[in-house]
Amino acid sequence: MIYFICICDNIWYISKFKIQHIVYHDWGMDKMKFYKVSPVICILFCIILMMSGCVENVTESISDIGDKASSLVDDGLNYIDSGFNGQDTDLIKAISNFPTLDNNTIDTFEGYQNFVDSVNALFKFLNREGGYNFQVLKGTREEYDKISKVITEYSPLIDNHNAVIYAAREYDKNNSESVKAFYKALGVFGLKFSIIYATVWYAPTYKTVGMVYRWSGLNRFAFKYPTLISFILSQAHWGLRGVLVDKSSEAAEYFFDGLNNLI
Repeated sequence: MIYFICICDNIWYISKFKIQHIVYHDWGMDKMKFYKVSPVICILFCIILMMSGCVENVTESISDIGDKASSLVDDGLNYIDSGFNGQDTDLIKAISNFPTLDNNTIDTFEGYQNFVDSVNALFKFLNREGGYNFQVLKGTREEYDKISKVITEYSPLIDNHNAVIYAAREYDKNNSESVKAFYKALGVFGLKFSIIYATVWYAPTYKTVGMVYRWSGLNRFAFKYPTLISFILSQAHWGLRGVLVDKSSEAAEYFFDGLNNLI
């Protein structure tokens, strides 16, 4: 007999519901064994359980069960996708109205404060309306001094910030590629920013890798558009090489290695 035990290994948000990784324990084995299911499989499995029910006596043939499972998964994914697309439209259209930053490097504290105001406005909106967990900047002199020791220039980050807004302005609800283009831009900017933020305030540890995974929005992108993850990681990795100072580059490499192993 198989018992299913839910553990809070990594939480996925789908609308208002939380779906967790599933671990199952087969008490029929001589030795206790646990198997961790990947997040996407976990979600599909939960959909099947919720829509079909969990019964002990199954009389249908394996082929019938497989056909029903496939149909249930398709229905579940269509339901989830429609919910995300509805959120996409309102969210992206709102972001299209945000102002872009002047494409100039930041070499004064006052310039940094303007940068902070724009980035924080974007991230706070995404956190509030989109359910993200982007970290916001403090805008203090101490923070400015710390970040100035980590990065060599701000221009690439400014370009990434503006790319999110430009992609939102190009959004067309009838063109799925425009939605992906927006999330590519947001993913790259969010990941680069989160790694810099983590490098400034935290030591590079496995725990911090998990924090960056959530802060950057990769946990959401991995569910909605898993095919974009490799693009986001490679673009952010390449983009940070010329921006971070040597010691910070080593920390960034640790984060990228950890994220690749995590995903």
